[in-house]
Amino acid sequence: MALLPILLLAAAGCGPSSEPLTEEPAAPAVDAGETTPDPFAEAVSRLLTRAPTGLEGMTPALDGEELSLDLELAPGLTARDVLFHEYGFVKEVVEAFTALEGVDSVRFTVGGEPLTLVMTGGIDLSRPVREVPGGGRGPVPVLMYHQFGDVESPLVVDPGDLVAQLDYLSAEGYRTITLRHLLEHFLSGEPLPPRPVVLTFDDGYRTLYDLVFPLLRERSMVATAFLITGNVSVRETSVTWDMAREMAELGLEIGAHTITHPDLRTLSAAELERQLKGSRRVLEERLGVEVLFFSYPAGRYDDRVREAVVDAGYLGAVTTAYGVAAGEDDPFQWPRVRINRGEGLDIFRAKLHTND
Repeated sequence: MALLPILLLAAAGCGPSSEPLTEEPAAPAVDAGETTPDPFAEAVSRLLTRAPTGLEGMTPALDGEELSLDLELAPGLTARDVLFHEYGFVKEVVEAFTALEGVDSVRFTVGGEPLTLVMTGGIDLSRPVREVPGGGRGPVPVLMYHQFGDVESPLVVDPGDLVAQLDYLSAEGYRTITLRHLLEHFLSGEPLPPRPVVLTFDDGYRTLYDLVFPLLRERSMVATAFLITGNVSVRETSVTWDMAREMAELGLEIGAHTITHPDLRTLSAAELERQLKGSRRVLEERLGVEVLFFSYPAGRYDDRVREAVVDAGYLGAVTTAYGVAAGEDDPFQWPRVRINRGEGLDIFRAKLHTND
């Protein structure tokens, strides 16, 4: 019974202290129409404004610390069609969701099924992705050659000058890389060797096989050759399919240079598609290699042509614009350093340091 007086005092509004008890303020009324912002929905909405063509929606679902992101693709398109060269967008998606509380990784699916896609740069979308590495910056000189011989033309380099130039590269510690290696560096930060340089050879002249390729092999160098498929095994001045296949098997990177070397800006949509997709398809079928890069004939292109090259499935393209390739460049408008006839080693050396 000793507790009763205390209880009575409390009921009267008094406690052990002399201060009267005050009523707690009532909680503010909640508007039934208000909803708490959903950070996942906000991220999806923001990302879809920058989504690549063909990606129409994304549905996130959190399972533990893994976010499943189901992609809605346009009819008739595959994940490879939409995402294969969209490294920057995938990086942005992963960073946006892993920045949210409780998300450790992102798993990409389509129709609830995991993707089976390895993107350029080695990002495997069949597995949960925690981080997409940042890209390298370069710059890297991409040298442009055409023909070799005794003809007095700026595009026909003296064979002796080519030997001297390749020897200079070797002596000065330059290391040749392919365009694929260059792209992977720009996208994912794939390490480059010291003093990297890319050697490209346009048109597929016979001297590519008779002169250039033996010199490259003697020096353990790699290069990229852009072939005009309509000339292969047709013109006496061009390589044959057997020659091209042999070089490809021994490590020469093969790119496309159209079927007939037209001014692509003047073509109908159907003929443009034939020149871009047809040349790539023939090279892949005849040589058994993956053709990922394109060279604009005579460097002539416009926005429509560039978009058609992207749509044809290439990962990058080179131009005849003068300069060195850097990470901030559009990979479908890489500049190159043209090597002309009659340029001594002093000029060659200066061209290697174009951006210094």
